[in-house]
Amino acid sequence: GGDLETLLLEMGALGEDTLAAYCAVVHGLPPAARAEVLAAAPSAVGRIPRPSAEAWSVVPLRVERERLVVAAAKPLPSTTLQALTTAAALPIDVRVVTPFRLAWALWKHYGTPLAPRLARLAERLQSAPAGPMTVASRAPSVTPSASQSQGSLSPSLALSAIAALAAA
Repeated sequence: GGDLETLLLEMGALGEDTLAAYCAVVHGLPPAARAEVLAAAPSAVGRIPRPSAEAWSVVPLRVERERLVVAAAKPLPSTTLQALTTAAALPIDVRVVTPFRLAWALWKHYGTPLAPRLARLAERLQSAPAGPMTVASRAPSVTPSASQSQGSLSPSLALSAIAALAAA
C-alpha cells in the first residue's frame, strides 16, 4: 500500500530527484532536490513551528531573495499559503518533493515520527543515486481540465502519468 511515488522509490523504478521532477511537472511547480532537503537551513526551519509545519505538510528549506522556500508534496491551497506567509513574515515559494521525502524532512528537521517503512526506505536511498532533475522534455503530454486549480492535474491522471514514465 501507500502512495505511488513511495512505491516507485521502493521498487527502485527511478531516482528520487527524477521522480520529484516528474511530480513537479505534473503539479506545475519547481522541484526540490534531495540535497536541498538534506541541507535545509536551521534559520528557515525555525520560521515555522513544528505544529504548523505538520498541519500544512511543509518543511522550510531556505530564505532566498527575501522569500521562504518550502518543500511540499503538492500545491498548497491559497489559505495555507496565506497562513504560511503570515507565520514566516515572508512570501512563500513552494518546491515539490515526494511524499516520502516530505515525511523524512518532517522527521529530520522537526522530530515528527517516521514510519518504520519510510525509515527503511530512507536508509536505502541514502546511498542510491538521486537521478537527474532535467526531465521536463520527457514529461507526459497531458492537459489539465478547466476545473483544475493551480495548474495541477487530477490525482488519478497524475499517478497514471508518473507510472507511465516509470515504465518507459
